[in-house]
Order: sequence, then C-alpha cells, then structure tokens
Amino acid sequence: MIPFPELFSRFALAALLTTCVCVPLGLVLLRVTGAPPTYPPLLPQQVVAGTVGGAFLVSLGYFLLSIFVANRTTRLWIFLVLGLLLLVASFNLPYRLTYTQSPRFEGVTLAAQVGQALLHTVVVVLSQVCFLSEESGWN
Repeated sequence: MIPFPELFSRFALAALLTTCVCVPLGLVLLRVTGAPPTYPPLLPQQVVAGTVGGAFLVSLGYFLLSIFVANRTTRLWIFLVLGLLLLVASFNLPYRLTYTQSPRFEGVTLAAQVGQALLHTVVVVLSQVCFLSEESGWN
C-alpha cells in the first residue's frame, strides 16, 4: 500500500500538472472551437474543478487498488485498463451536450465537445503518469 504522504504528493503533482496544462488549453479551445464565450466546460473555474477532481479520483482509485491488489504488475494493468474505460465513459459528458435542451449550453459546437474530451484525456493521462512512475520504479 502506498503511504499517505506519497499518495498526497502524487495527487498534488497530478492536480498541479493537469491544471497548468488544461487551463491555458481550455482558453485556447474556447477561442478556436466557435463555442460561446460563456461555454462552462472550457472556462477556467470549471477546468480547475475538473483537473483537481480528476486527479483526486485517479488518486483514490490508485489507493484502493494498492489496498486490494498486492502484485505490482497486476495493479499496473488494472489501473491502466480502468483509466481507459473511465476515460471513454467520461466522453458521454461532452456528447450529452449534443441533445441537451439547457440554455446554458446553447450554441455549443462539435469542436467544443471534442475539446472538452481532449481535456478529459489530458487529465487522465497526466494523472496516471504521476502514479505509474511509482509502479515502474521511475522515482
């Protein structure tokens, strides 16, 4: 099992790294995708919530796996596969905006939805890298 200080430092690194990448990327996507300037998923406050929340969920998942799966190789593969499955499931959020009737998301473009999925991908990949370094002995 990963010690709490190590878990917390990896969570903090994942949250910081994903936030530093995704906030500027979200602002660029907001300009280039044709989304309304108030499109919530690409605004900095929501992006920060998503990056910190995503890093927290990856940390929680890794912590639970480290409790129940002692073999490092098995834990690595389960972590990777679960991350991929949950990433694909998270694509439902931007896709759902295709048919929502909420005025909050009026004027959303396909490019903005793809941009939101890109942000999800960045959060999952960078967060997993922060934990996989422990698995592979990179530290």
